[in-house]
Amino acid sequence: MIDKNKSLREKNKYKKINSMLKAALRLFLEKGFDNTSIEEITKKSNVAKGTFYLYFKDKIDIRNKIIVEKSSEIVNKAYAYIKNKTYANREDQIIDFCDYIINYLIGHKDMLKLIHKNISTSLYREVLEEEYEENNIKKAIGELQDQFKDTYTEEEFMINLFIILEMVGSVLYSSIIHKEPADIEVIKPYLYNNIRKIVRS
Repeated sequence: MIDKNKSLREKNKYKKINSMLKAALRLFLEKGFDNTSIEEITKKSNVAKGTFYLYFKDKIDIRNKIIVEKSSEIVNKAYAYIKNKTYANREDQIIDFCDYIINYLIGHKDMLKLIHKNISTSLYREVLEEEYEENNIKKAIGELQDQFKDTYTEEEFMINLFIILEMVGSVLYSSIIHKEPADIEVIKPYLYNNIRKIVRS
């Protein structure tokens, strides 16, 4: 028998968490992480300050959860984009996957700033190790990995994927935000050539 009161409590819990995550994201993008206070987050999300500490350790904790959520969302969208397309080879598929991410972040420069400055390997490891039915990022990476199982071990695939994503992130930040060493459209062919070399190795 379903505990209706428990179900309602769970719904209220996630409603509060989502409200705080959305409020924090808006404030981080508008004002920057350093210029945003916990008080502003709770005020914007209409919750008490004590409620914040029920679900988040501190401001860094909520920022990290936002980064994992948004990074996962972008990777999921990129994988959904390539999943049902036909490619001449796997290199083209990986390039198309990266191209989707690049084009998304070109249109969301504030998100690129937030993700690039604060991302870490430990955050990705955290989301990949989560065991729950709707871990879509884990499913997407697992399905992509299956296509390379004749070439790479699981560890080799994850290391190569991490290198590619780190390289793409760093290059994007420099070329989109600072136009260094050139605009992203000039950089793309060089970036994709290097990605092909990693996939072929």
